[in-house]
Amino acid sequence: MNANSKKLYGNGRWEASRIMLPEHREQYIELMERDRIKAAGLKPDRPPASRDELQLMHDYVLLPMAKKIAEKNRHQLEEKGRTLKPLFVKVTNIVLTRMQQDIEQVSIALKRSNITIFPGESVDGVASYAYKCRGHEGGFAITREYARTTIGTMIARYIDGVFSVNET
Repeated sequence: MNANSKKLYGNGRWEASRIMLPEHREQYIELMERDRIKAAGLKPDRPPASRDELQLMHDYVLLPMAKKIAEKNRHQLEEKGRTLKPLFVKVTNIVLTRMQQDIEQVSIALKRSNITIFPGESVDGVASYAYKCRGHEGGFAITREYARTTIGTMIARYIDGVFSVNET
């Protein structure tokens, strides 16, 4: 039998078992590397958080802040006697409900990914956070100006979402 032959001989089991899908190849290489590291007595190298995981952490920190601001604005609206007050309060309630749903989804996604976030100290308008992700420890910081800008954008996106659904 020729080693370069693609023709199957006999029942074809042996030749067919040599086929490897790319996903399986990646897993195989990963397992072989893990075994090599374990045999050498080295500590395994864990990859840091991905961009999507960092975005989840970012949302986990900023969404509750945005929700508090929206709740505060709703209370201010309820106190003032304006003609369109019922409309504004209802829209704010819809936004708050969607924010709460997103907060819950982000929390579930973080738990599923085995990511834990620890709030750090806040100094001179910079809040720091530490995280653990797949054994990798890291951190990030959020400035007060960045939080204000991002939260304003988040709230605007939620409001646009309310009206874009109802327009069609």
